[in-house]
Order: sequence, then C-alpha cells, then structure tokens
Amino acid sequence: MHFAARRVLSAEPMIVGIAMGTEAISPVFEVSNELLTVELKGGEELRRQTIPWRETAPLDRVDILRRLGVETLICGSVSLPVELWIRSAGIKVISRIYGPAEDALAKFKAGELE
Repeated sequence: MHFAARRVLSAEPMIVGIAMGTEAISPVFEVSNELLTVELKGGEELRRQTIPWRETAPLDRVDILRRLGVETLICGSVSLPVELWIRSAGIKVISRIYGPAEDALAKFKAGELE
C-alpha cells in the first residue's frame, strides 16, 4: 500500500487541497480561482470548504495552505519556484492532475495519486 493510501485511511484526520478553476482543477496553480479543501478521516469525508483566492499572490497562497493545515495539494501545473515554496512549507504536491475535482479526490482516496 502506498504512503498516501495509508495516510488517507488513517484514523487521524488529514486535509487535502485542490486548486480549482471555474468547474474543474485549474490547469495552473498560480491562476486558480479558488482552493477546495477536503478533510478526510479513515477515507471518509468529514467536511469541505471553498476559499476564493483569484487575486491572491502565489506566496500568500502558500501561507493560506499552511495555515489551513493542508498536507497534500492536488493541482494542474505549478511553477518550480512556487512548488518549492509549497514543499518547504511541508506540503506534498501532486501536480499534472486535470479534470473534475471529484475524480481526482476519488483517486486520491483510493491511493492512486502519488
């Protein structure tokens, strides 16, 4: 079992963030319209929230991720400097994921995204 799958199925809650465009995962993190956060425990969804951040600078987005307790970020593409900022905040980045957020979330919960 992959680490991500073990973590998702853990009895401890975790928060995953998904950089959203209009109706799906944004193709580029830096221009995403909002952040969808989903709190999971034992593979089950506890709660979700959407945070608008269209006008938020990339470094400020990293701070928001950190303050919200996001452990894993799912996004389309992300520039190397911003990805390094995110990783230096202790957040795992799963990039090059496109399409509906629900599909990505289901794959993440199944341990199919690394």
